[in-house]
Amino acid sequence: MGTIMRTAAGAGANVIYYTKGSTDPYAPKVLRATAGSVFHLPVQQVSDSLRLSCDLKEKGVQVVAAAARGGLLPWEAGFKRPTTLIVGNEAGGVAGELLAEADLKVTIPLKGPVESLNVATASAMILYEIVRQRGF
Repeated sequence: MGTIMRTAAGAGANVIYYTKGSTDPYAPKVLRATAGSVFHLPVQQVSDSLRLSCDLKEKGVQVVAAAARGGLLPWEAGFKRPTTLIVGNEAGGVAGELLAEADLKVTIPLKGPVESLNVATASAMILYEIVRQRGF
């Protein structure tokens, strides 16, 4: 969580949302991993992630979910408009109802003998593809 927060701040994100049951963003190890970024990026717990997704879409925000398989490659997706990125935990990924509600699903291709990347690495790759498409 700390690495995701630090990377999101570096990529220019506006807010981090997390759900109950997620890693505590204020746990000591997480705070150390943010390297102070937690003080520059609002962090908000949400009780209903599906409702948040729908609310953001109503405001014109594109909802993109990271998916282990079946999504667009990140560089094939369009990220010019306001976007929220949903990432799941490493064991289960993004919840099915959130995947179904997402405007786009993105999948990072894997060529080696691994099933997935850790969530911080995957988040970083997608966030910086967003930065690349918008121009730094």
